[in-house]
Amino acid sequence: PDYRGAKNVYERAEYTAAWVQNNQSLKNSLPICEYASMPDNYYHPPLMDIRIFESKVLSAVTGKDYDVARLWEAGECIWSLRRAIMVLREQRERRDDNISQVWFERVVGDEGLSAPLDRKQWDDLVTRYYALRGWDVKSGSPMRPRLEALGMKNVADKLGLTAA
Repeated sequence: PDYRGAKNVYERAEYTAAWVQNNQSLKNSLPICEYASMPDNYYHPPLMDIRIFESKVLSAVTGKDYDVARLWEAGECIWSLRRAIMVLREQRERRDDNISQVWFERVVGDEGLSAPLDRKQWDDLVTRYYALRGWDVKSGSPMRPRLEALGMKNVADKLGLTAA
């Protein structure tokens, strides 16, 4: 088949992945109904911006002032902590961050996306994702500078990370 017209699923996918992970980390941490956090609720400021509501809930629960930017940083902290735990307890490495070989062999998606995944583009995407997260692109481990920027020096210390 001719896949030249297929959508480029790799383009900026690292940003989408990070956004979804941060968002899901937040939603799983806050006492907010999944239905109330539907994506179409996100972009109707100022009255119906779910991010503002979520930041106010987090502020009320923690007693610390969270604006929207700090809320999203909290999501990143949660995801980074999860990754650090995987690295520390499971010795998780880049080679463990993979998907089944079947996705590189068979057609993926609907009519607008009808090509098997390309291994090289997938690996390049993982590299871009790690760089976006502030993780080591070779190992997949969070790096000290990003952890410290997130206020997670103690996590970097526990991982035994040295200064860059």
